Amino acid sequence: MEKKKTALPLEGILIIDNSWVIAGPHGTRMLSDLGATVIRIESSKKRDNIRFDHTRLGVKNAFEEGGWVFQENNRDALGLQLNMKSEKGKAIYHKLVEIGDVVVSNVTPKAVRSMGIDFESLSKINPRIVTINASGLGDYGCKKDTMIFAAALNCITGLSYTVGYEGEQGFGLAVSTADNIGGAMIAFSILEALEARDRTGEGQFIDLSEAENMLGVTGATLLEWGYNQSQTGPVGDHQYYGWCCPHNAYPSAGPDQWIAISCGSDEEYRNLLKIAAGEVPELQEERFGTYEGRKANEKELDALVSRFTAKHNNRVLTQKLQEAGVSAAPVNRAFEMLADEHLNARGYWQPANLPVTDPRQPDFLISADVPKTIPREERHFRPAPTLGQDNEYILKELLHLTDEEIREAQEDGAFI
Repeated sequence: MEKKKTALPLEGILIIDNSWVIAGPHGTRMLSDLGATVIRIESSKKRDNIRFDHTRLGVKNAFEEGGWVFQENNRDALGLQLNMKSEKGKAIYHKLVEIGDVVVSNVTPKAVRSMGIDFESLSKINPRIVTINASGLGDYGCKKDTMIFAAALNCITGLSYTVGYEGEQGFGLAVSTADNIGGAMIAFSILEALEARDRTGEGQFIDLSEAENMLGVTGATLLEWGYNQSQTGPVGDHQYYGWCCPHNAYPSAGPDQWIAISCGSDEEYRNLLKIAAGEVPELQEERFGTYEGRKANEKELDALVSRFTAKHNNRVLTQKLQEAGVSAAPVNRAFEMLADEHLNARGYWQPANLPVTDPRQPDFLISADVPKTIPREERHFRPAPTLGQDNEYILKELLHLTDEEIREAQEDGAFI
């Protein structure tokens, strides 16, 4: 008996993706994982610069094969090469809006209006269209048209100030945290808007400020100032808001090897003692018997726990601690995540199946779908699109343009 294909929740939803770099594509990729069809709008005159980041050896044209970040965030999308400054190109885009459900962008409000993809314009074409612009600082306000990227967003929202070792100045983040969190909010917001449209029959515009979205991550420091007029700096890996102590990353055997340990109760600390006290008896001192005592003597406690963990392999020790009822995990490096047996058993990593252009360069591994439909079906994702890869399918099969219409658009510079 042939197995019935599991329906994905967003099948039939068409998303027109005018976004670039990470935040927008990361959000639309999440919706693609839920079954939506995503069409990336790109042109050689308005390219996505992230295509050119972390390309493989031997790649001479990133329009044909984008780098890892581009592949990770745009896999399974369709690619339409379209110059929206051309009149014919703009007309084709409007035909796409007629049959579309969502338009996504993450540029300044000024750029949205300049491109003609603002809600006021597009809702005249399709009253059911949902549009979202995830700009750095939002659609209105005195600094609304400031172009700002993730590294600066980490700073402007105060997150970079809180990242560092206790007692030292914050040294910030080198990753696009704001973009990844922003992408998740883009996806969540669109789901809300589609649900509202199902009830009302009307589309809407979503104004998403990535800066305001990031403020939730720094909420504890804002509350500390708001209630106590106290400015907290970096706290390392400690937990100052909660009931976990010890709570830190501790050195383990081997160069630059670490293990994270967090005891959320007195019972959990006693479980730690079952494993560690034989080697470091000072951990049994009365002052460490309660959370309050451990917190008051946290530096001394960390030194004792470190003395214990430094003798052990982090993976072997993790297993022993978990079996004893202690929250623990190895601090993994990138190559260890790629080889993780649990992630691989769940099919999290998949090869991008790109053509090999240089024998020294292996294929990319990219992440598969995170939300998995049950019953589980193995899904294989095609690589991120080359520039204009799906023009023929989109123009002829989705928009039903004739060869003559396509030729006229070509002559007008619609596909450069």
